[in-house]
Amino acid sequence: MKLEVDEETGRFKRIFICFGACKHNYRYLRPMIYLDATFLIGRFRGTLMAATCVNGNDDFYPYAFAVVLSENKENWFWFLDNLQQVVDDRPIVFLSDRHEGLLQGISRAFPGSYHSYCFYHIKCNLPIGKGDANYNVVIDLFYKAAYSYTSTNFEEALRGMHAIGCGHVANYLRTILKEKWANVFFHVCRYAAHSSSIAESFNNWILEFKKLPAFALLDAIHLKVMQMNSKRRVEGLKNFNTRLTPVYEDLLNENINIGRTWTVVESMEILYEVRFPRTHSVDMLERTCTCHRWQVNGFPCTHACAAIQSTREDIYSFVEPYFTTEWYNRTYQEIILPIPNYDKPQSYDPSDRIIVPIPVPPPGRRREQRFKKAWEKQKRPMMGTKCFTLGHHNRATCPMP
Repeated sequence: MKLEVDEETGRFKRIFICFGACKHNYRYLRPMIYLDATFLIGRFRGTLMAATCVNGNDDFYPYAFAVVLSENKENWFWFLDNLQQVVDDRPIVFLSDRHEGLLQGISRAFPGSYHSYCFYHIKCNLPIGKGDANYNVVIDLFYKAAYSYTSTNFEEALRGMHAIGCGHVANYLRTILKEKWANVFFHVCRYAAHSSSIAESFNNWILEFKKLPAFALLDAIHLKVMQMNSKRRVEGLKNFNTRLTPVYEDLLNENINIGRTWTVVESMEILYEVRFPRTHSVDMLERTCTCHRWQVNGFPCTHACAAIQSTREDIYSFVEPYFTTEWYNRTYQEIILPIPNYDKPQSYDPSDRIIVPIPVPPPGRRREQRFKKAWEKQKRPMMGTKCFTLGHHNRATCPMP
């Protein structure tokens, strides 16, 4: 935990928390971290920053979070510096939006890692309006570019945009997504740049707590994470009866069934050519396939499954340990301990207390009152209990800091 308080006034500034169990179990998680921030809507209009990982069954794993006054470059730098102290030395793939603090902070705090971008945020920022005649075609080509596993398919989608007269959109995507292909051969399990549902799942998971004060919010998150980890620990020990977690056991069986009728030709002991519907080369030693799905996802693709099945070797030996039930259970072997306050003092020295921060108005332009017509019913102005002035706002929406 890292707590910062204004030395002059004693007011709360920001706090960073990572539970010891999460830090210890990080070694069993894929080195992928989703970064996102959500605004709090209570009296303290601060920001909750969260780092979320993915467990072996494709569920989100709350890892670290912080409460700050606002989302800006300085606070993201501070959050990433603290996050660097609770992760190991594996290269990390970060997935986030394109906030300026993240664009500069990730390369600064994690120089050996990779940064992919949220699919939804890029889609919303495309330089083309919904009223444009080519909008639907551009969106289809954008999906093709973002979901492509090879640079050839990526460039083909951009050439399609140039062909319909939307070269400015193609140039925008080339500057953003071209970095994705520079590190496409990252050997640790890696997703494509369009994944964003994990971070949004965490935001929806704590939606009911966003009205709470800062420290009540942290306590509620602690209880919910502790309860979720306990539930998943029992579920993994009792219900996961396969070598892989249920999601990836089904995916492996599906890949095996798809490639069961394909033709596999041996080039050498570890190199195979898989034919149908297209010809692909599978290297079992390097664990690569020319479709790039094996090296990008860290999980055998259909071509790799067909080649492995032809050799009659144990296909599970070619699957990364992150997807096994054993590592899933290890992810939740460390428990988050309860925090009792039974023997704590009932009162504290005034000098040891942290003063509540001054609420910061939300970012963006203030919403102005619309000029109403003569026949519209006028609302009766009411006196606010915070600013003691007549107006059309309450204590929660008061514009005064």
